[in-house]
Amino acid sequence: MSIENVTGRGALFHQYVVVLVNSCSIKCSGGACPRQVHSLSPIVLCLLLVLPVITLTAGGASPLATQNALVGPYNLLLSFYSLPRAGQELSMTIEPSTHDVSLQFSQAELNPAKDTDGNPVKVAIVPGSESPGVYDVHVTPPVRGIWLLHLQVAGSSGTVFGDIPINVDGPPAIPTWLGWLIGLLPLPLLITFIWFQVRWRKAQRQHLRQAMLERASLNQGS
Repeated sequence: MSIENVTGRGALFHQYVVVLVNSCSIKCSGGACPRQVHSLSPIVLCLLLVLPVITLTAGGASPLATQNALVGPYNLLLSFYSLPRAGQELSMTIEPSTHDVSLQFSQAELNPAKDTDGNPVKVAIVPGSESPGVYDVHVTPPVRGIWLLHLQVAGSSGTVFGDIPINVDGPPAIPTWLGWLIGLLPLPLLITFIWFQVRWRKAQRQHLRQAMLERASLNQGS
């Protein structure tokens, strides 16, 4: 299994924050700034920072990992939108590796491999609503180990049954919701910092403009 897009997502979010900070530090010509720049509130900044998180974790985002598989004569592509972990629902899709092949998937079941202590688990596999030829797969592996996704594949070369090995890791050290909560704890501090930076720069521009006006009036009086 090849892990993808995790680093790319982090870099994209970092670039978004940099752009947001720069946009809050616009240098206005002549000391005058658009009112929209000064009217940014902490709530707006919070929404702007949370928006990319929601976007990147949405269902239409890129998969966290992909895996190629061969069942009979058919080359398949598995896309994982949540990593296989014991006790957590696995959200993934399965489709042909090439778009010129039309396949149907059914009778899916998750079976433990030889050295995995577990019982077979029912798998929900249904055609996806977004892309034709892509099937959504939902299953919750009970324990860690090697599991075999047993399913029927029907296509132009006939109907075959096969097993796709999936490596299921143990549960994370902390629950996912708690990890998100801990990760987002610095967000209010970041928002407050950006807000004070905007206020400070605004005050600095106003002081500079006032000093320039006073200097210009002194020059005219002399």
